[in-house]
Amino acid sequence: MNTDFNPNPGENQEEHEALRRFFELYREGRFYECHDVLEALWLDMGARRRTFYQGLLQCAVARHHAEKGNLHGARILHRDGTAKLELYRPEFMGVDLEGFLKDLKDHLPEISA
Repeated sequence: MNTDFNPNPGENQEEHEALRRFFELYREGRFYECHDVLEALWLDMGARRRTFYQGLLQCAVARHHAEKGNLHGARILHRDGTAKLELYRPEFMGVDLEGFLKDLKDHLPEISA
């Protein structure tokens, strides 16, 4: 995956670790586990960060659904997740969203069109 994660200095350590783990799991193709890592965190965030985390989660779970053959669910999550992440391009909290969204599109060509 060509997404870089370089947390901004001074970011909350819990958030830093959760994002690091999210991208580690994402690179390993463990998309549903990505959800487990960020879910508790995003529930406790303010609106701006909650939307960002929700977008990441929806994109990861879109990959999970696509792998399981649920293209309808994957399309919905892909659409909703990418729409949320568009608000934060090109980078937010040290996450290269340009790279992340390109990777998502490259791996989901059947639903990204």
